[in-house]
Amino acid sequence: MKSWGRYQKLGPIYGHYEGNKALISIADPTLLRDVLVKDFAFFSNRREVRTGDKVIDNLLSIIRGEDWKRVRTIITPTFTTGKIKRMLSIFKDCANTLVNNMKANAEQGKPANAKWLYGAFTMDTTTTRTTRSSRTPESSSHRAWASGSFYFKFLPAWQWIFFTLLACLFIVPVEIISSFTWLAPFLMRCLLIMQFPLIEMLSSLAVVAPRLMRWLGIGLFAKDATGFFKNTTLQIMEQRKRSGQVRNDFLQFMMDTAKEVAEEQNWEAAEKEKADIASNYNESDAGHQIFKAVTSKSLSMDELVAQCVIFFLAGYDTTASTLSFVTYQLAICQDVQDKLREEVDQAIKENNGVLTYEAVQSLKYLDNVISETLRMYPPAIRMERSAEADYQLGNTGITIPKGMIVTIPVFAMHRDPKLFPDPEKFDPDRFTQEEREKRDPYSYLPFGAGPRNCVGMRFALMEIKVCLSYVVANLRIKKCPQTQVPLEFNMGQQGLLQPKEILVGVEVREDSPLIQ
Repeated sequence: MKSWGRYQKLGPIYGHYEGNKALISIADPTLLRDVLVKDFAFFSNRREVRTGDKVIDNLLSIIRGEDWKRVRTIITPTFTTGKIKRMLSIFKDCANTLVNNMKANAEQGKPANAKWLYGAFTMDTTTTRTTRSSRTPESSSHRAWASGSFYFKFLPAWQWIFFTLLACLFIVPVEIISSFTWLAPFLMRCLLIMQFPLIEMLSSLAVVAPRLMRWLGIGLFAKDATGFFKNTTLQIMEQRKRSGQVRNDFLQFMMDTAKEVAEEQNWEAAEKEKADIASNYNESDAGHQIFKAVTSKSLSMDELVAQCVIFFLAGYDTTASTLSFVTYQLAICQDVQDKLREEVDQAIKENNGVLTYEAVQSLKYLDNVISETLRMYPPAIRMERSAEADYQLGNTGITIPKGMIVTIPVFAMHRDPKLFPDPEKFDPDRFTQEEREKRDPYSYLPFGAGPRNCVGMRFALMEIKVCLSYVVANLRIKKCPQTQVPLEFNMGQQGLLQPKEILVGVEVREDSPLIQ
């Protein structure tokens, strides 16, 4: 990874080029607090990316300025504790299906492919299936994904994308799509959105050459696909409004939140919500005041559809990768797994064999395990901000000119022995409250920091915690001959960190504390 090599050679502040464009990299935690929080007004935007597609160009990660403030204001209450609690039963149901799939691997004496299994799990949680009682391990998304599909190989690329998004963004109930047997495999192949070579190439081109993309009239997705998706979404919304139908899915939450925020009922409550795992929220009072001045609190249709799209794209890949990395470390570090199992078992037994929301919140060692995994394997290896005006960087004597991109090498910082002693060692005890207080909070940035941090962080963490609790309560993860040590990585879209392959052994526990 280039940023890691440069960081080791040049230190926490250095300049580099992207083609003929100069960038500056900053990894000093004190200076990062200024850039990300204290002087957020100078760095409120990310790099400008324009594809020409009205849906893609309205993704929360792409939009800028006042439009970003308005959309973020509306989106934030979608992830309140109340709404996440409503998703708990879905997380548990999907986790139970995952465990059944892993048990099937154990019964056949086969290693479990963590990347595939957790990819199927995150797809299940994202699609919020409405008739799960009829599903069996053999019909799970992992089984269908692994088996291959004759029809899938010969369909146009835009149909790959459209039908995947249509299913995964809660627009069409799964039982309807599944009635078309030739179409059902699409639901199980959603990870191809993240692996599809053309999409990866175009996403990189959109970053380094956005004007060329616009000049050529090229978008990330076919206009027919996004246009049809938008029209279908509108029809579903109108149908729900007419019928009064309410579903526990992201589209419904978006509709509810947009209405609540427009009526100014929910923003104050959302501000009081606390993160489930400690993150850089000590800056919230200073940084989040910018949202108070937002007056327009409505979303266009393109903006609403775009946020559904990014919920899928961001939530699927990063969550599945993090779960895979945790599983790898549990297989390698049996002492960590034993300690975690003891904590999970106790919490479940204290709640009469049920994993409740409160039980999940009590799992502090699980918090530490996840946090240490995110340190070693952050979802994105770097972050970016764009200077909105000339800026004096602390007392360094460096002036960052307007328009310059600031890169933050998250992966490199997390592996710096000055910030994290013995950084290659997996040690969850780094994240006890006592150890956290010894560190600058801006040395640890898996979800970013400040007003432009990851809006779906709390949703993702709850999903991860429920999933891992079910896995540990039902199974023993172990290293097997196919387990690759050390890990090798793929670089996904926009620097997302992905494991190439994680194969582990699985044993079924006969003493699971969960009441099935």
